[in-house]
Amino acid sequence: MLESNPYYTNPVFAIRSDRTAWAWAGNNYHGTYGNDSYTNSPFPIQSNISNVIDIKVNNDLAFFLTENENLYVTGGYYMYNTPYLFETGVKAIIKSDSLYYVTSDSLNYVNSYLDIDRCDEKYSDKQIVLNNGNLGYYIQNGELFVRCRYNRTDGILGLGEDVISTNNEYVRVESIENAVNVFSNNTTTYIQTEDGTLYGMGVNSGGQLADFSTANSFVPKKIHFGLQPNYDSLEVNRTNITDDTLSDQVLVVEFNEALIKGNNYAYISMIDENGNQVGINKSITLNKFIISKANGFEINKAYTLNIPNDALMTLFSNGNEEISFTFSYMNNSNPEPEEDLPSIWNEELLTEEIETVETFINEEVQRFYWTEELILDKIDFFAKHGVNSYFYNNAIINNFSVDIPENYWLRIQGPSSSTYNELSIAYNYWGTTNEILINKQIVDFNDYQTLTNLNPDPWLTEAPSDVWPFVVNAGVMNSEGEVVDTVGNESVTFFTEFNRPMDREVDLDFRFGSTYPYADYQITGEWVSDTRWEGNATINTRIESGAQYLSISNAYSGDEQHLQFFKDWGRFTFNIDMSNALSMTMHGEAMDTGIQLTWEQDDFDTLIGYNVYRSYSEDGFYTRLNSVVIPVGEEEFFDDTVEPGQVYYYNFTVVMSDLSESTPSGKIVIRSKDTMAPNIYHSPVYTAYTGSNLVISATIIDNIGVQRAKLYYRITETEEWHSVEMTKNNDKYYGTIPSSYVTTAGIDYYIEAFDGVSYTYSRTAENPYNILVKEAIGNDQLGDVDGDGKITNKDALMIIQAVNDLLNLTEDEFTRADLNKDGELSSTEALLILKYVSGKITSLVI
Repeated sequence: MLESNPYYTNPVFAIRSDRTAWAWAGNNYHGTYGNDSYTNSPFPIQSNISNVIDIKVNNDLAFFLTENENLYVTGGYYMYNTPYLFETGVKAIIKSDSLYYVTSDSLNYVNSYLDIDRCDEKYSDKQIVLNNGNLGYYIQNGELFVRCRYNRTDGILGLGEDVISTNNEYVRVESIENAVNVFSNNTTTYIQTEDGTLYGMGVNSGGQLADFSTANSFVPKKIHFGLQPNYDSLEVNRTNITDDTLSDQVLVVEFNEALIKGNNYAYISMIDENGNQVGINKSITLNKFIISKANGFEINKAYTLNIPNDALMTLFSNGNEEISFTFSYMNNSNPEPEEDLPSIWNEELLTEEIETVETFINEEVQRFYWTEELILDKIDFFAKHGVNSYFYNNAIINNFSVDIPENYWLRIQGPSSSTYNELSIAYNYWGTTNEILINKQIVDFNDYQTLTNLNPDPWLTEAPSDVWPFVVNAGVMNSEGEVVDTVGNESVTFFTEFNRPMDREVDLDFRFGSTYPYADYQITGEWVSDTRWEGNATINTRIESGAQYLSISNAYSGDEQHLQFFKDWGRFTFNIDMSNALSMTMHGEAMDTGIQLTWEQDDFDTLIGYNVYRSYSEDGFYTRLNSVVIPVGEEEFFDDTVEPGQVYYYNFTVVMSDLSESTPSGKIVIRSKDTMAPNIYHSPVYTAYTGSNLVISATIIDNIGVQRAKLYYRITETEEWHSVEMTKNNDKYYGTIPSSYVTTAGIDYYIEAFDGVSYTYSRTAENPYNILVKEAIGNDQLGDVDGDGKITNKDALMIIQAVNDLLNLTEDEFTRADLNKDGELSSTEALLILKYVSGKITSLVI
């Protein structure tokens, strides 16, 4: 820090990071430097004092406060040229129009003759006092208090626009907590909190509050460092027009800066190929201008969009220059993805997962929304801490381990605002305490100056236990019980911890691997507590070295069984290092079309090449894959003869100059990529009856395993699809459509299967199966096989003919004939009808 007195030719003082004091420049006639001299210096000279935490200068008098609360003085009337111990037990030194120092019970005024005057007020538990003339502050237990003798209309009190004076009484600034320092120049005041955050209030005519405005602030406003306005001209970055063709029903024009409406926004127009103006819908989202035709673009028709000057603007630059786009609309049902993302992060997969989560949330999670009753119950807490009651005590979980583009994260976006505003989103859990990673999960003023600034501080450092179950931590421990990032050829313990008690009767599925879906190796273990699971394993040389990712699934909340844990894969990682285990080391990576193998060795100097071997089991027969010796310098081999999702074991040997082979290298095991989608075998249901649930079944198989199967259904001619997870019995899956949807309007349905990589469908939403639903046949209709309203011997005869393959009954006839409703006919049912007709029994209901 630096300290000087600008009104006198006094020295400049500085405190370095090692707590030493240095002085230079100015007049040292009174020995103010404190270095045993009275000589001026043009360069920094160290003062004879250490452990300095604060320096204050007034005229030719300097005070030094040390860590052990000793107050030293140099210069002044007595011309001390080495620091003189003036007072002990000093909490702080303050300079305004005079010098003050604070002890445990008083504020003391000191003049140049070092005479002391005690102030009337007591400061026994007040950490810091600042008194600038008629304006005073102090901090007590992290809370900031202010007083002012005269009216202030510049906002420096921080008490709101309606408060201009405190009548010389100290009043708390409610929005500040955990304060440790306060600074004021009598027009703008700055407050530093315990975590290093800086707030400002008061005069802002010169941009003192760093909020891109000159408006004074009447409440403390967070100071943002590193923000700079963008004064570049407004330019188009890109559009979704390709080769003068638009394949979407929405035209998106992306600019280089966040947008606001300009003076000519209303004059944006579009004309068709005949020169006729067409109705359009237009909107702004951050830096994107989005336009659609009111009744949709027509195929093979040309359109021209005209954006006049100053129709679009930013906060910091002039409006756009005139822009025009001409394009033809062509329907393209299979557009290429815009970005070359890694294969496991393709648009289709992400869209399917998002839709699944959205459906699940709509049906199950809505009861966790903050209701009015819950908010009123915590209103005192919200008011005291400035918490946003609509976004509180949430867990935002993103994957930081796998290289996923940030735009695929769950990110919280601030609302739009034409002026700088700040909104609290405090007391939420972000999956990390790293401030940089937390801010990356937020889209706000720091990204686009048209958005409100979102303040996540303070955030939860412990995962909330009353939200949906998720993994808080997972990893690996060595034999000493220490959590480690890297393991070698050794026995280890894998662990995972959840945010809430889980059902210990359910076996957790814990796996790891180096490539998606990270399921090469399964770990068996057990629950050691309601929230922690552990499993032991031995890492050996058959497991390839490098980064490994954990995959955790199949878990349920212990107290609320319907809260099923969503699969967590790729979020936690560790490394395997076998470099010291073998001098012949092999590595493998599953690719889309095969397995890429690489290796290195330092055992043999004289060699002509290598042979690569493969087996289907660890101790099985190893077949040589290369037809000719792989030469030295080409320590790699691509195995393109693999089956999708199959586990393979590999090793290699060194071929000597005499054509003999070395012993094999350590084995590695790797699973080829699962490029094979599940197969669905389904016999469609064509008819159903009202009043009963309808069960749809299908046989679904996959070379690796089916991760999920879903049944989608809707009432015919309606828009909304519903879905249900299908339950499994061996390879047979069952989904139930509730009776409330089994109406005479009919039912549409289709089936979806997912193996963790690929989706397969039996029909689709565009071409579903259709079920004809009839009114249910009541008990009073049983036995009336021909449906003539009477039960006669003919009805019994029809059953006998059907049993003896002489007659095929219609579906309704069969239903009325099946008295015991077991789906099969027998002569017993015919005999019952004959007994009923003869009067021997009075009811056919079994």
